[in-house]
Amino acid sequence: MNGATTYLLTLQWGIGDVLLSTATVRALKQSEPDCAIFYQTLVKGKHRLQYDPPGGEPGSGGAPDECLWHNPNIARIIDISEPASPMMLRRNLLYVRVGDKPLDRPIQAKMFDILGLPWNKHTRFDMDYYLQPHEAEDAAQIVPPGPLYCAVSPRCGGWPGKQWNDEGWAGIIASLLCEDWVPVILGGDRLQGQPWAQGINLSGALDIRASAAVLDRCQAMITLESTMSNLRFALRKPAVVVTCATSFGLKQIVWAPPELLTEVRNREWCEPCMWRGLHVAGKPRVPPGNIKDCPAGKSLRDVPPEEVWPVLLRHLEATR
Repeated sequence: MNGATTYLLTLQWGIGDVLLSTATVRALKQSEPDCAIFYQTLVKGKHRLQYDPPGGEPGSGGAPDECLWHNPNIARIIDISEPASPMMLRRNLLYVRVGDKPLDRPIQAKMFDILGLPWNKHTRFDMDYYLQPHEAEDAAQIVPPGPLYCAVSPRCGGWPGKQWNDEGWAGIIASLLCEDWVPVILGGDRLQGQPWAQGINLSGALDIRASAAVLDRCQAMITLESTMSNLRFALRKPAVVVTCATSFGLKQIVWAPPELLTEVRNREWCEPCMWRGLHVAGKPRVPPGNIKDCPAGKSLRDVPPEEVWPVLLRHLEATR
């Protein structure tokens, strides 16, 4: 590239989707170590721009106009955003538009094809996340050394089919305390009252970087399939993911550590939870007349903590 910068732009539904898509980032950084990565995410309907230049401090890349649109050193832009950014069309640069469904496996494969990189069905959609020294120091003040910490991430955005019930989380938190583990509540939504007050309640209080630093100090984690589970992959931290299927091709609910999750193929797809009042993955909403009641045990909301706790306990014992 003769010293010029390659710039990767992503715009997706949330930070979790960005983390999911950035196996592309990892592969690109391996082939072009000096490339700059730019994440453009949607937060409450507004664009949030994040840019970390190679070797720079977080946030030192300047405003978008300064760091991207008028930067003559950027020789190539790979745009995997959804929707396409009109600003990108104003530059005489390589512009690549990749699909309409960012989380579809064929679209992910196409990203790799564009970069000339190998891809197969087992490719992990995550990236390595490297903490800055000051981030680790700040996290040590929040969760000081000594106790055993288990991160608990009880929310996952607006997908009801991925949510568990608060009674289940209350049971898990109570069991953690009985085993002398300190629950650390993480996530973007502020959760108040019980059972969240029984642990270190950081929900709604930290940005994604600070959350990553705290999570890195936790010996264990239990989460839904969400931004925090994706961040867990990026940090290479062990965790248990409580998950329900979000695809027609999956059967039977499964609780599995993330290293097993990619191999799970038989899970029950829960139509009522996934589609009630939502527009998901570019597909139309199911008409209300087609929504039926969930059979017992076929939705995460029906799963008792007694079925999840043994899986988490094995995880805790392995990480002591």
